[in-house]
This record gives sequence, structure tokens and C-alpha cells, in this order.
Amino acid sequence: YWPYGSEGCQTHGFQGFMTALASLHFIAAIAWDRYHQYCTSKLTPRGTKLQWSSAISLAAFVWMFAAFWAAMPLIGWGEYDYEPLRTCCTLDYSKGDRNYVSYLIPMSIFNMGIQVFVVLSSYQSIAQKFKKTGNPRIAPILAKTSPTFNPLLYALGNENYRGGIWRLLTGEKIDVPQTDNKSK
Repeated sequence: YWPYGSEGCQTHGFQGFMTALASLHFIAAIAWDRYHQYCTSKLTPRGTKLQWSSAISLAAFVWMFAAFWAAMPLIGWGEYDYEPLRTCCTLDYSKGDRNYVSYLIPMSIFNMGIQVFVVLSSYQSIAQKFKKTGNPRIAPILAKTSPTFNPLLYALGNENYRGGIWRLLTGEKIDVPQTDNKSK
């Protein structure tokens, strides 16, 4: 069971969600940087690297943006709660009320949808450029996109998350087998 009480649950949920969101944003930032490096400069075949000051600014923005979205459940938009086994805390995906839906939709768009678009379009542009130049570097580039698929695989593999998405999209509830969460 979770030994740190409700406040500890809120802190753990915030920290875990903020770092997960930052991870997604950094994957998109890396993809954009690779696009910028390989596709934007016509003067050199390898393009231009991101300046150090720009990289620091980008990293600061990523952490602040992730902290903003992770803090929203702390002030009442969304909610952190115990996971089904009550061993740690995360966003409460079991809620289907207006507050939860109004948080989940923009959070998903700004923290997953845009990132997936940036990653896919950046690497597609890089692949097209290398195809035109006859320099096949597609395999290493695709290997670097693999972390992008983790959230999608998690969403499809987690029964509670998948059930929440299904309920959001269709309004129907999927019965998920529950385990006994009471500590002895």
C-alpha cells in the first residue's frame, strides 16, 4: 500500500507525470533539432546545429510546460489518485466527469498529439532529404524515434487507460477486472 498519505500521493503523481511529459517533449525537441540540422540549411549538407543558448531556452521551456500541465491536477483540473494496486499514484483515469474530460483532451493534444506530429513530420522530412541525396541514413533515424511509441503502447496495453479512452470516445464503459486493493 501507499505509505505516504494523500499529500505524498499528490507529490508523487505530480513528479511522475511532469517527468513523463518532459520526456515526451524532449523527444519532439530532439526530432525538431535533427530536422533543423539536416533540412534547413542549403549552404552545408549537414545543416546548422542548434546554438547552446537556444538549447538551454528550449530545455527550460520543456520543463516549464511539463510542470504547468502536471500542476493542473494539484489545483483541481484533473486529479491524482492511487493506482489500482495502491502502491503509487498517477492521474486518476477512472473519472469520466466533465472536469476530467476538459483536462484530458487539451492535455493530450498539447502533450502528445503535437509531439507525435513533430516527430513524424521531422523524421519524414529527413528521410525524404536523404532519399534525394542518395545518402541512406534512415535506419539510425528510425531507431531514434522508438521512444515515441512508448506512450502509444502503454495506452493500448493498460486496461484502465484503454477503458478510459474508450469511455471518452464512445461514452460506453468497459468492465475492467478489479483486484482487491485493501491492505491487510
